[in-house]
Amino acid sequence: MKRLISAVTAMLILTTCFVFPTSAATYIKKSYTMPARTAKVITISKSSKKQYLFAVKNNDDGCIKAKLEDNGATAKLTVISRRRTEDEKPSVIVYYKENSQNIKVRKFTFTVTPLERMEFENVRINPKTKKELTFTNPYADFLLFKPKTTKYIRFKKKAQIDGDKATYTVTAKKKGKTNVRVYLGNTGVYLGKFKITVTDVKTKIKPEYETLTLRYNKHGSSSYMADSHIMLSRLLTDVRYKARYTVELKDIGVADKITEKSAKTFGENKKTDFIYSTGKGSTTADVYEKLPKKAKALVGSFKIKVKSASMKYVAEQNVLLYDNDIMTGGSLNPNLRQGDKLNLRKTLTNTLVNNQWTGSSFTKSQYRFAYRSLNPGFISVDKNGTVTAKAASQDPVSVRFRIYFSDGTSFARNLTFTIR
Repeated sequence: MKRLISAVTAMLILTTCFVFPTSAATYIKKSYTMPARTAKVITISKSSKKQYLFAVKNNDDGCIKAKLEDNGATAKLTVISRRRTEDEKPSVIVYYKENSQNIKVRKFTFTVTPLERMEFENVRINPKTKKELTFTNPYADFLLFKPKTTKYIRFKKKAQIDGDKATYTVTAKKKGKTNVRVYLGNTGVYLGKFKITVTDVKTKIKPEYETLTLRYNKHGSSSYMADSHIMLSRLLTDVRYKARYTVELKDIGVADKITEKSAKTFGENKKTDFIYSTGKGSTTADVYEKLPKKAKALVGSFKIKVKSASMKYVAEQNVLLYDNDIMTGGSLNPNLRQGDKLNLRKTLTNTLVNNQWTGSSFTKSQYRFAYRSLNPGFISVDKNGTVTAKAASQDPVSVRFRIYFSDGTSFARNLTFTIR
């Protein structure tokens, strides 16, 4: 957020005498209301290939800051509200230049309301454990937490940011309670408070996992494919220090478990169960807690539903192993010289179909390849997947392949090369 604000500040244009021709083309006008210290991103579909520019008007009090990025087919306008507007409302005019004239395409007018307080819920946490607290943060700055005392808890200063969601980790030291005041970054602006109580809290299954949905395809490994497995630790909230959690599954033909090392998942624990799909269907599972010197106790039960995954899904999961980069994953050289040849079939088979690293496996009757050149004047490919660099090209050239699976699904990608 700090980088965003700095970038916007650097590109701020305050215009009080920017003149547009009275004969400007028809343009769209919109009005927005924003709380102070929030950000709004507006995507604009461009009607001209010319570069879009912007000007800020009626902004002598610096109520807003703005930045515009021209991305070719679209332009992205980012506006940050700084302080409350009075009678005069600032506006952002988006335009392009043509024949020495400024042609308006958009006018956005902004009303900035006073900064609003946030509501926080009180938190309970077990001693000597960590807990993630997620807050919806509408402001263009980070949240600063100031406990009245750090005798019982400690906040991790940096948050994990996902859109307007900010997740902070709090560590409980020992039993006790403290109030936590929340401020907007280093501005000193007070947003609200909540209480953290460190006490014995019963471990529970998270509500969103009362029914766990997994996917399964016998041609892929459930221990690798996303949505086909999950660590038991992710299903639980308010885990206890030195507790050992296990799961018992009713039908191992639908889902089974293995015990995997997962360092410090629960306080000092170094093992937790790993649940994975074994077939389509439904079953139930029971979760147990074992504390030192205490008998094993039932935490709760949840349902498991396993749905079929397509053969295409297996290929999609395989390519994720290489961060969606088939060229690098298959060790395909993207730089060719005129006359060079290479065969795609073996590489694509080992990468996307029968991958020893992910455990996927198909018989030859369950898939077939098709290929075509997108730039036949420069590069060709035959039915066996042999690529030939025919002529040098200043621009990248591409070959498209598609894998047809026996379940009716298919997986396709373009492979791009340079030919010198």
